[in-house]
Amino acid sequence: AHSIAIDRAVARERGSGLYEDHTGRAVLGVWRWLPRHDLALVVEAPRDAAFAPMRQLLLGTLATGLAAILLLTLGVVAITRRATAPILAVATAAEQVADGDFSATATVDSEDEVGRLAERFNAMTRRLRDLVRELNAQIVTTQRALEEARASRSLLQDLADNTSVLIGVLGLDGTVRLANAQLETLLGRERWSVQGRPLRDCLDPKTAARLMPVIDDVVADGRTAEIELILGREADQHLWQATVVLLRDGRREPYAIGLLATDLTERARAEEERRQRDATVQQAQKLESLGIMAGGIAHDFNNILGAVLGNADLALDMLDDREAARTALEQITAAARRAADLTRQMLAYAGRASLRRDVIDIRDVLIDIVALV
Repeated sequence: AHSIAIDRAVARERGSGLYEDHTGRAVLGVWRWLPRHDLALVVEAPRDAAFAPMRQLLLGTLATGLAAILLLTLGVVAITRRATAPILAVATAAEQVADGDFSATATVDSEDEVGRLAERFNAMTRRLRDLVRELNAQIVTTQRALEEARASRSLLQDLADNTSVLIGVLGLDGTVRLANAQLETLLGRERWSVQGRPLRDCLDPKTAARLMPVIDDVVADGRTAEIELILGREADQHLWQATVVLLRDGRREPYAIGLLATDLTERARAEEERRQRDATVQQAQKLESLGIMAGGIAHDFNNILGAVLGNADLALDMLDDREAARTALEQITAAARRAADLTRQMLAYAGRASLRRDVIDIRDVLIDIVALV
């Protein structure tokens, strides 16, 4: 549709005048461009309807004569103002809407074309108000969702950065979408230099030649794959057990690739430390068992020595003055007593008796040892 008002309004102009509308009908119109909403507003009324009262008055003035020219002129001015006031009110409201005031309304004082125009204009502004209100609500909801998404991403990134596991998320095209601090350290790059780049460009050629075919197979087959990789700088390289998995959304459609890796070198070191601790505990248990066994043997041996000492004492009491037999028995008794002392020491060491300190005569000890030797 084309007319003077439509073309000029679309050309971002504003104005009013008499012209023919897009159907060829003579109209009185006002046009405005609403830059904030990218809309053109055109208000038109049929020229005949708008100026019908004026024509009637003009015909009346011609019939009544020159005597009523002054009165008729005053009447025409008053009626013209009254007729154009609703149109000017609609134009004023349109200018307010163009300036962003969607609460502006046009006063409806009649039921003619101008009144219907004002009603339709008011209906349009109500729809615009509802549309702006909905847009504002959508903006608030979108901003809240974006803030929650940023908070969730930050929480996920902090959790991933504070784990010893290597974590990475790749796009289906192989670009890095998420990388934790462990992966960045191994790649020797910062986060902003890793994310958005192809993983192949971030790896050394040897590692890329082993890992990228596995990733391609996972994307093609959809199955989880595992591979052992040697990652890190030359001075500190570790063996990693990497798992590549295809991530799917709620409709089971793949959207990303997950990469998880565990440091097997650290795990082997931890296993070795655990084995050493277990060996130490086992050795302590063996020593404890040996002490318990030694205590039991010493206790039983002490009982046997008690019987030997008792019988030797009885034999000494029953002997006459045969010096040789008495001397031998006294040697047996002394040796048995030394053995009993030794068993008491073993029992004390095993925790089944207390250590005893005695004042001794070193000469007696030497005499007993010389005789024994």
